[in-house]
Amino acid sequence: MTGEITAQLPTWVRRVVAFDTNAYRALASNAEPEDARRRAQALVRAERDQGIQALAYPTVLWELMAHLGSVTDPSYGAAKAALVAAVEHTSMPVGERDHPAIWVSPDLQLCKSLWGVTPKTPLDTDDLLRGIAARVAEDPSELALDKIRQDLAMLGRKVQDAEARFAADMRHHLMVNIEAEARARGSTASRKELLRAYVANLDLPRAREAVAMAHVLRAMSYTDVNEPPEGVREKATWVAEKFAVAIALYTELVRKIAQSGWDPATGKGPNSLWDLQIAFLIGPEHSIQGRPSRIVTADADIRAAAVSLSFGSLVADYGEYRRSLATAAPARNGA
Repeated sequence: MTGEITAQLPTWVRRVVAFDTNAYRALASNAEPEDARRRAQALVRAERDQGIQALAYPTVLWELMAHLGSVTDPSYGAAKAALVAAVEHTSMPVGERDHPAIWVSPDLQLCKSLWGVTPKTPLDTDDLLRGIAARVAEDPSELALDKIRQDLAMLGRKVQDAEARFAADMRHHLMVNIEAEARARGSTASRKELLRAYVANLDLPRAREAVAMAHVLRAMSYTDVNEPPEGVREKATWVAEKFAVAIALYTELVRKIAQSGWDPATGKGPNSLWDLQIAFLIGPEHSIQGRPSRIVTADADIRAAAVSLSFGSLVADYGEYRRSLATAAPARNGA
């Protein structure tokens, strides 16, 4: 699976890495923005000794910026420092200026991989997130942020809307779609019986492909492609294999809802949306311009999904990653 970014990697790059939100919070822990910037610069020097270029993931930037719409947000200071660190960490020449190098979002990944197209809407969203993040990092003073506060507040509202839609879609999938499909087959089973049967089938390939099909259809909605049903099924089979970690994570969320009645709108449930986005980056064939990738996250569910599919070596938490840099032999980076 070949990923995409919006710039050409320098020749010295041998590997790429992407951090999740909490990894950047760890990097910038208890730091003011300029201190966080210096920490990121030190990390970049260590990574270059190993031929590593960090890439920003749009949803990670989005999660951090969502806290900057109001200075009263409890995570305001930590998110601002983490965002400055993220931009500094992923900075790479793009045109005449340095910008965070973006590993494009899952919808763009799928559109490019499945049909070779780059739809404007998700591309514009990625570019918007990168542009605002770069502006915050360039001058994180309150005076500068006040000038774009409305944009930052808008991003925060969009995060809340996206999380609410995700939770509602998860409930809808279980409580409506499963029952409707069963009734269409003439089943008279109770809802409890239907959910029990659904859980029993979650480990079957057809269940994973059904989840993958939803992602194929979502990606197709951004394009002018009119894939016939048999084509959608073929592509769903491919997605289920190539993005197996994301599909496994989604499947486990469904299992949790069906077995325990867990409401994905409560607690940390809505945040599962962003975990799923990160999980799309994990896979044995995932690379950027021929360079293998690694993901830095401490999320237990993501790591469990990766380990269950024998991809645990592709995931590390922040502490593990820093230790690996310290113990690895330097590589000639050519920079």
